[in-house]
Amino acid sequence: MHLNSAIRNMMRESKTHQIDSVIQTCASEGMVSIDTSILNLYKSGRIISDTAVKFAMNAEQMEKKIK
Repeated sequence: MHLNSAIRNMMRESKTHQIDSVIQTCASEGMVSIDTSILNLYKSGRIISDTAVKFAMNAEQMEKKIK
């Protein structure tokens, strides 16, 4: 995550639940969500599927992406 104006504003206004959507929107700036990083670790063989699902922010969605 890069601390851009949108992220700063959300932190100031205690809207941290919206930060993940900004991270996804700002992928062109190099931002990567936790779940995307976990999925990349799984795809590269560095972790197993159980670990990916266990540590994902959205476990149900991670299971779908893995299968």
